[in-house]
Formats: sequence, C-alpha cells, structure tokens
Amino acid sequence: MITPHIRAATITEAREVADLFARAYEHDPVWAALAPRADRRTRTIRRVMRAELLRGGVRTLDVATDPETGRIIGALSYEAPRHRTPAHWWDRFTAHLPGCIGRALRHDLTVRNLRPSEPHWYLHDIAADPGHRGQGIGSALLRHRLGLIDQAPTPAALQATTTASARLYGRYGFAEVAPIHDLPGVTSFALTRPARPARPAAPPGPGRSQSQNQPGGVCPEKISRDSILANQSSADRQPSAT
Repeated sequence: MITPHIRAATITEAREVADLFARAYEHDPVWAALAPRADRRTRTIRRVMRAELLRGGVRTLDVATDPETGRIIGALSYEAPRHRTPAHWWDRFTAHLPGCIGRALRHDLTVRNLRPSEPHWYLHDIAADPGHRGQGIGSALLRHRLGLIDQAPTPAALQATTTASARLYGRYGFAEVAPIHDLPGVTSFALTRPARPARPAAPPGPGRSQSQNQPGGVCPEKISRDSILANQSSADRQPSAT
C-alpha cells in the first residue's frame, strides 16, 4: 500500500492527468457506452478530458502523487457549490443530436437533473492509475476531499458507474438517489451525501481558553475557514489555458 501525497494540480499537469483518466476509464461501462469503438475509446477520453482541464477544470482538481517518485498516480476532479440552474434550451436542443455526442449530452442532462437542488459539491471523476489499482489511491483522494468539504458542512453528490463503486462510496456516507438507465446496457447510480454536522470542539482544559486548546492558539472556526480558503485559492491561482 502507498500513502500518496495529495495536493492541488497545476496547469502544466493537465495533459498527464488527462492521460491517466483515459487509461483508467478505458473499460468503464459508461465510457464504453459513450464511445463504443474500443480502438478509439482511450484517444476519445484523453481528448475530452484534456479539453475540460485546459478550459479551467484543472483549478478544481486534486492529484495523488507517489511519495518516492513524485509521479501522479491518481486524480479527483470536483465542482464547488453553486446554485443549480435549470437546463438551458440549448442543452435540450443539443441533447437530441445523433451519435456519440448526442448520447453524451443526454446522459449529462440526466445526471444533472438528479443532482441536489441546493448548493453542493459535485465529484466528477475519481481515478487511480491502472498500475496502482487496489492500493487505496482513490479512497485517499476521496477522504482528502470529503475532509475539506466537512470543514464547512455541505452536501456532496457524484455518479457511480458500477455497483462496486456505489458500494465503496456508500462507506463514505453516499446514498443512492436513483439508478440511471439512459445508456444501452448500462446502469449507473446517482448518489448524494448529506452535509455532515461539524464536530464539536473539545472543552477547554483547566485554566485554558478555547483558543489555547488549538494549535497555535487558533480557534477551530478559523482553522476550518482558513483551510478551505487556502485550498480553494491555491487551485484558483493556477492559470487557465483554453
């Protein structure tokens, strides 16, 4: 088992992460339905992921690196909370396009309609390098991101593309909202995780103030707020290339 180092990605790592996603999702059932031609699937996934990351998705991307080599061995992309907006007429129009593009747009619209109506975190992609599967890389990325989410309790949501991944996410508090049957021969699952109550601070010891019980004399509210701001601002400082 490897204990990876997890940090925010940089714009220069977009191509490397896109390649990791492409290799990790080559046999994913949803991607297999969206890109049925096996000989083109990896290239298609790589191209789609690279475009999304270079368009700004790298600002909301965690990467797991091997502590010895520094090589990226896992990645998690997410979307910060925002108010949900109804599907635009353009979304509905493009969802009727034929072929792989239409299938992908219809699936995306179905998934979006199953997301919570309240502001929430959305975990788009969680993947480990195929050579490091079974070593807890995906779980480490998930724990890291959920730990930050729980500092300012907010719901979270994601799509599980297999029953095995749905069971894994269930261990972290996600519950099924609905199965998704819009792709031929594939059942995926929309999952949500309610906001977790913030952990109460330990009572101050004899003769000590609440803030003195915290490292450096900082109150827990400030630790939570500053941790989230630091994490998000470090990602937001990455330059965007489109």
